[in-house]
Amino acid sequence: MLDFLEEIIDFDKEIEYLIINNFFHSYLPEFNEVYEAEKKNLPYHINLLDEIHANENAHSRILMKLLNAKDSEYFILKSFLLYLGEPFSRLILKDIKITCEKNRIDICVLAKDFALIVENKIHGAVDQEEQIISYVTKVKSHSNSRYKSDKNIYVLYLGGDSEERPSKSSLPTELEDELKSRFKIISYRNTILPWLESNIIANCKSKDRYLSSAIMQYIDHLNGMYNLRKEEKNMTEKLKKHIIEKLDLNNKNLHEQLEDIYSKEQEVRKILQCIEDIKIDKEKERNISWIKGINKRMIEDFPKFVVKDVFEGKWPMSYIDLNCKNWPPIRLVIQTDLEDRTIYFGISIINKREQMIQGLIQELIKDNYFSEHDKYDDESNDWYWSRYSEYDDVYLEFKKMFQKLIELLK
Repeated sequence: MLDFLEEIIDFDKEIEYLIINNFFHSYLPEFNEVYEAEKKNLPYHINLLDEIHANENAHSRILMKLLNAKDSEYFILKSFLLYLGEPFSRLILKDIKITCEKNRIDICVLAKDFALIVENKIHGAVDQEEQIISYVTKVKSHSNSRYKSDKNIYVLYLGGDSEERPSKSSLPTELEDELKSRFKIISYRNTILPWLESNIIANCKSKDRYLSSAIMQYIDHLNGMYNLRKEEKNMTEKLKKHIIEKLDLNNKNLHEQLEDIYSKEQEVRKILQCIEDIKIDKEKERNISWIKGINKRMIEDFPKFVVKDVFEGKWPMSYIDLNCKNWPPIRLVIQTDLEDRTIYFGISIINKREQMIQGLIQELIKDNYFSEHDKYDDESNDWYWSRYSEYDDVYLEFKKMFQKLIELLK
């Protein structure tokens, strides 16, 4: 690991490099030894979410699914809003539509009288430039134009184990002043987890065994993320003792102890930020490589069609333009978003001027395969239909979509 860091760190930042170097040499190896030794003594435990290594997008989808539970009029969403307190607890649930990863918003609850934006930072991802501004703007430009940032748009900034503020670029003072108490900073550890444990799992009806099972797995997964599992308590205490000894805290007064802890915390944050930056860069490289691989497969599998590509910019893609009699040209696309590291496929609009014929296509794809996946969107300016996927699955799903569309257009 250290050799790898030495290759990619900007050595002009000599102090940061020395901090990272010191950390990896002095603390991490011994800490890992203690951790692995204690881990072997734990009783057998399995959690499906632990095993699949759920990422930020997966956590957004899980939370969206829970909030979407419609029994007793969105009882989980209602409980969540009540748990958040004023002014969220006063919101009236009517004409609810909950989306996930649409328009790059992690979770968005659209209702008759309010819109709730949830920005998920469970793994501490860095804010994009003007991120929350962009999301609020998109909600305000919703087709019915009833959402206003100074009246009925609400924003939750959802961290992992801490409640850090968004950057000023993401949420400038002017916008925060408009939102007032309708902006709230929460976290998985201090908000989502205790809410699920105290308000939700006990109130799930016995007949909802799959929902109850999913919530229990999720609670256990979050407890594992934040070292709160009861069976891991002894291990956590030994790890804390190891750190106390390494920092020599027992021989210092309380003020000195806290100063050392704060200092070490900042070192770790710098390391994690560096690793996060590296991860983002490497994921971008991987995603572009993936699209190039998909492009080659499309050329092989669709020899009768012209396969095109865009590998530059924020949205690398591989696509086929389809021209059909009596229909405007449509574009069948597999596209990745380098900014939020997602991949999706669908049918995009090429000629936005053909409004009447566009309506016919929109009616056509409401049926069969497309309606079953419930991703039809009559509010998008760029897509007739689109669906998020996983990198391992997207190409097979694209081929199935292609086949279903050809069948409908015959």
